[in-house]
Amino acid sequence: MNKLQKLYWVLIMLLAVPVAEAVTYANTATTFNWIDPSTHAKLGPVYGGLYSPLYRFQNTGGCGTTPPTLDDTLSDNIPIGFTFMYSGVNFTQVRVMSNGRLQFNNNTSCGYGSPVTQLPYPNATLNYTMRIYGNDLDPTLQSEVSGYTTVCTDRAVCYVSFATLGVAPYRSFVVTWSNVPEWAAGGSTSGNYNMQIILQENGEFIYQYGANTPGPGNTTAQVGWQANSGDYDVPAIGYPASNSALKFYIARPVAEYRMEQVSWNGTAGEVLDTSGNGRHGTAIQAGAGVRPTEVAGGNVCRGGRIAHNTTTAAISAIDTGIAVPTTVGSVGTITFWYNNASNTPNTNRMLFDASTVNNRWFYLRRTNNRALSFRVTDSGNNNRIVTTANNTLPTSGWSHIAVTWNFNNLAAANSDHLQIWVNGTLTTTSAFTTNNAISTQINTLYIGDNRSGVSAVAASAGAPATATDATLDEFRIYNYEGGLALIQRDMNQAGACLSHYAISHAGTGLTCQATPITLSAHDSSHGFITMPNNTTMVQLSTSTAQGDWALLNGYGVLDNGTANDGVATYLFNGEYQAVFGLTHSTAGTVNINVTDGQIVESASEDPDLVISTCFSNFNACHDYTTSQCSATTGKLYTRLAGVNSGYDIVALDASDNVAPTFTGRAIVSLIARTATGGSLDPQNCFLSPDYTQVLDNAATNFTAGRLTLANKLVPNVYRDARIKVVCDATNCPPLGMTWC
Repeated sequence: MNKLQKLYWVLIMLLAVPVAEAVTYANTATTFNWIDPSTHAKLGPVYGGLYSPLYRFQNTGGCGTTPPTLDDTLSDNIPIGFTFMYSGVNFTQVRVMSNGRLQFNNNTSCGYGSPVTQLPYPNATLNYTMRIYGNDLDPTLQSEVSGYTTVCTDRAVCYVSFATLGVAPYRSFVVTWSNVPEWAAGGSTSGNYNMQIILQENGEFIYQYGANTPGPGNTTAQVGWQANSGDYDVPAIGYPASNSALKFYIARPVAEYRMEQVSWNGTAGEVLDTSGNGRHGTAIQAGAGVRPTEVAGGNVCRGGRIAHNTTTAAISAIDTGIAVPTTVGSVGTITFWYNNASNTPNTNRMLFDASTVNNRWFYLRRTNNRALSFRVTDSGNNNRIVTTANNTLPTSGWSHIAVTWNFNNLAAANSDHLQIWVNGTLTTTSAFTTNNAISTQINTLYIGDNRSGVSAVAASAGAPATATDATLDEFRIYNYEGGLALIQRDMNQAGACLSHYAISHAGTGLTCQATPITLSAHDSSHGFITMPNNTTMVQLSTSTAQGDWALLNGYGVLDNGTANDGVATYLFNGEYQAVFGLTHSTAGTVNINVTDGQIVESASEDPDLVISTCFSNFNACHDYTTSQCSATTGKLYTRLAGVNSGYDIVALDASDNVAPTFTGRAIVSLIARTATGGSLDPQNCFLSPDYTQVLDNAATNFTAGRLTLANKLVPNVYRDARIKVVCDATNCPPLGMTWC
């Protein structure tokens, strides 16, 4: 099949593309920050020489070409350098496809290029792939294929490369298409594209688009990703704007209840929402119900035990306070762990419910034959329901459950649906067609029991469902429909228990600059605990109630809040530590505090930080040999013109002492004037009349607060001379400083 025939086939596929059912990754424009790939390992038709000694392009079967022609070829499996979770699955290696794809899971699907797109999404052969730009890119080098007409003539300029950069937990795997043209016709190429895919250790990925010269397929190729045929996205068609970037990430939950508190007693907000949205729940009881309790036997550390009851009047639940129709909406996902520890496993049990009006339902129940039944009423008062097969759940033991609902108002038939997932597998889908949203008469969500005395059960279901009588854990609520990637991500986030936070720093800092503070999440053995994406918020504070925080290294979001109150919040995002800069303008001893509402810093890993006074100005002396060169003793005395002279410049602290901790960089020069009179500014520099720069004007490093200029000769006679020091904001934060 030639490429024109392939183009026809691709166009037919484009016309038949179904609507994506779920989109796990959200995307947003982000800052374009091109990583220089010139030293990265290059992929070519052979091992070594100009190319990587271990990895190359090849024809894995079904590729359009065979090396040394690199149009439509696929690389060997390349180690990523860290574990990258993509679509809920952990990967340590990936293949690079010349036509703008990364392929995980040892996917050797190759195919042919076309001027439109290469195997358009969705495609059953392209699960676990990423597509930065699905054009018919062709990095074939002219000198390696006889008679090949291409603008790719220099492998130092035109190449595909890869590299692992950074240190844990902030490593990145970078794949670059540098000045790669696209196949045009008859063994020729045109156009020029510069692109980078960056896989981040926290599970997010970034597409970067550099300068381009358009080829014939410039406006038609797909940009996107695919987990499977029902979980994919194509956010753009055609080459995006030059010097732009897209970040793909799993959006934060509306709420997350990890059930890690020590005890619940009915206090409002005691069941912590660790999503950062502040939607804390409350363990409640009503009628003969028994308040839910915290237990040590959760699936991930602790869990929430929902007590047994037998009537809808008795309620034992976690009240989230979340209004399903407004806070979540007509498209959503709920995931959680469930351990059916009931002594009566063959009874109807409510897992969650938001129903307060008869026949206006939103609930999930376990039936008396251990099926799951999810029911939602829409705004047209139609009851939509999806139910699994009997015996879907075991009589005891942990199961991961997820439900999704999608009232999307799309015109296509059966594009609305309810779904139930068990242990990461889609078990049941109920598809339907409606223009309705979910009913506004649905109320706030209760976890573990019925929401009210209304019997939340369909007419054919028999007895009403009562309290879960089980342990629940890791309960997450999303306002979008998650697919395989989201649900498996949530299911796979089991690990050791978070025991405490550890704080580390150099022990000393300065009032004039930010001090790096490293915060790490630890288990009881001081091993690292990776925090879930976008789902754990901590508060940082200082014992002095002073200082401001900045994020130096981390994937999450820092909010410094009110200036100089010492308090900030940080939302972790898939890392186990973050590095902050603390600016504390008052000298003294500072202790750092951290809490996520329950877990705090370890006393043994929380050293005090001693902040010393930084320099407040500069001064200069002739031939500095004493311990002082202060504002009063620091003078420049008369010297003969044409005779060598030495000068010492010092940084002074607020007490007028030399600040030995200053090792910054400044521009130092000798300035002079011959006229009499004139004024000085507050920094002791000349205002008028005009002055002359006599010696130097170069950036120089200070050592222990001191800089010596030796054997300097002033050729002419001047009435007034001064040393001028100019220090920028980096070396003299926050605003820089000039002093004479």
